[in-house]
Amino acid sequence: MATAGQMLIATGTKACASYAMSGDATLGAAGALTLAGNSLTALKALTPAANKMLYFTGAATATTADITAAGLALLDDATAAAQRTTLGLDSMAVQASTAISVTGGTLGGVDITVGSGKSLTISSGTLTLADSQVGWAKVSKTSSSLADLATRAATALTASNTDVLLGRVSAGSGAVEEVTFSDFAQTLMDDANAAAARTTLGLDSMATQAASAVAITGGTLATMTSIEAKASSASSIYMKAWNTNAGDVTAFAAMTVAMDDAGGIVSLAIWATGRSYTTIGNLAGKGILSSGSVTDALVIASPKAASSIQLLIGGYVAANEMCRIGASGLAIGTTSWGTAQAGTQLLAMETGTPPDVAPAVDSFLMYSADQVAGNACPHFRTENNALVKLYQAAHVTDASTAAAVTDPGDAPADADALRDDLVTNTIPSVEAALNALGTKINVILVTLENLGLHATV
Repeated sequence: MATAGQMLIATGTKACASYAMSGDATLGAAGALTLAGNSLTALKALTPAANKMLYFTGAATATTADITAAGLALLDDATAAAQRTTLGLDSMAVQASTAISVTGGTLGGVDITVGSGKSLTISSGTLTLADSQVGWAKVSKTSSSLADLATRAATALTASNTDVLLGRVSAGSGAVEEVTFSDFAQTLMDDANAAAARTTLGLDSMATQAASAVAITGGTLATMTSIEAKASSASSIYMKAWNTNAGDVTAFAAMTVAMDDAGGIVSLAIWATGRSYTTIGNLAGKGILSSGSVTDALVIASPKAASSIQLLIGGYVAANEMCRIGASGLAIGTTSWGTAQAGTQLLAMETGTPPDVAPAVDSFLMYSADQVAGNACPHFRTENNALVKLYQAAHVTDASTAAAVTDPGDAPADADALRDDLVTNTIPSVEAALNALGTKINVILVTLENLGLHATV
């Protein structure tokens, strides 16, 4: 029943409740209810019903909404904790997804993925691995994870022997097997980096060199049966020795063995130089030293098309060739023994610069030079600096073998008559014959002097 200043409001189809009226509502003498104000005007337009609640949607508007028993149970909770209790939530409800802490219970039938750089810590309870497909990626040792895991795993796993790992060596997937883990392999496991692992393995600096770019800077190559350099078109082996005293790398000896398939050149270059190593330059051209890079190098080359061996001083260029050995023999300063030469074991020598001083003690010099233009011939410079030439001189007219000598008279009157006859007739004919012989001898002497076989004085 409502008293003064109250009004009845239906709470159901057959129930109502009394509420105090504010100044916005008045009850007239005839029992008429008068509502004033925006809020009451909004409420006046609503139709109450069971399990409905009203709420304002604006300053002068209101509406109703369904409300369940569960909703009513939340409305009288004084705190968020009381509402979580009403909702049946537990401690996991207030944990962030980035920092979950499970302190008990069981995780069954779920996949657990540990992200990169993250860890899974089991501080208590039991970890049961029932699936044979479990894969072990990495276990980091911490005071609360690995030690406890090892302790608990020991209750479920029994190794048949020491020095074994869990893994699988059989082909395909299947059950976890024991893998031998030797004492030496265990020494590798605590190495912090690749360099430390190489030290454990006893490896040195050669271990990190590529096979295509090996650099050996010391030591000895002993008991080797062969050294090979192979490539698709050209290859070479380069060996060098130098004096390193006081940091000196300007004087050294070196050797290059090279093959150039394109040019058909097999070559051996040997040289000693006073140049700095950095000025040698790269092997170029036919796999030999480039022209002008090392002028005092001896190059031994064998062009496969020429069936010969070439000796060159300097780079592999025609101007540097000193001699050639081929089927015809030895050629010095020239690359030919003559057009279509059929002879063998020949010595060919090209005209060069003649010597200007005497040869060394107990030796002579042989070279080619022109006797006259167009007639090169052998020249010899003897130890006493005499010059001897070998060439064919011009023909000398043959000496007469039928010189007539006038005989003396058969019956001279006396000795004086015989003497006069000899002086007048016989002796002049003998003198003429001797003079003719002397002329021939002088021609021969001049020829021998020109050849150097006879001194001029």
